[in-house]
Amino acid sequence: MRLTLVLIAACLLTACNRHPDEPTPAAKEADLSVKEVMREKMEPNAQIYWHSSGEVDTDKGTIDLAPTTPEGWKKAEDAVDQIIAAGRLLTEDKRAKGRKDFVKHAEALIAEAKLAREAVKAKNKDKMFETGGDLYAKCTDCHRQYLLPLLGPDGRPKKIDENGSPIIAK
Repeated sequence: MRLTLVLIAACLLTACNRHPDEPTPAAKEADLSVKEVMREKMEPNAQIYWHSSGEVDTDKGTIDLAPTTPEGWKKAEDAVDQIIAAGRLLTEDKRAKGRKDFVKHAEALIAEAKLAREAVKAKNKDKMFETGGDLYAKCTDCHRQYLLPLLGPDGRPKKIDENGSPIIAK
């Protein structure tokens, strides 16, 4: 009982200690650019999901990457939920900027991530591997249209501004 009270008090003090000008996490997400959504939400969580399925052959044998603990399954499910949340951020007009095909790409990714979530919930490692490949395909479909045309043969942006952002010719 004493430990519970201490934990509750610590949580309350932490909540009260937030600076009044500090945005809430939801407000921080609302301000993310497409690049930030990709870097901070989409990419790391996609990597977690992809590294939670399939097998890797090593000189010591084959390693199954599927989760083996409740925590591992929860981590894979949380990653898919973050991919869905990131996809939803991409559909917002602030990022989509009226590009209906961009929104279609994001919606296709969300739909595939929902299938990935079902695979995780079912603890179906074969379906996780399949949906992981399908998620990757959804990513590359969008990148083919919106990222690759901006890159030169060396993989770097063809033209960049003083902030290192690609310059898109209109």
